[in-house]
Amino acid sequence: MVGTLTLNYESDIMEEEQEKKHKQGRPWKKSFTYWTFEEADLKRKEILSENSDMEAKVKRYFVTVGEQFVVKTRKIQKTKEVTD
Repeated sequence: MVGTLTLNYESDIMEEEQEKKHKQGRPWKKSFTYWTFEEADLKRKEILSENSDMEAKVKRYFVTVGEQFVVKTRKIQKTKEVTD
């Protein structure tokens, strides 16, 4: 007896699409702008040491006269605890 294999491709594709959806986090705010990475990195470290509820990063931007480094900040997103 030969068995038959049935696949439901549509449901498999829909499940994959649901798994791929990325939930957007809180927006980043441009807080400080510097001409050198070293200055921006010092400010980022200062922010992180003073505020335990903040995230900070340095992004490089190209402008017409060269490049600038922007320190971006945001509050840490609190996750909801799941209770059983």
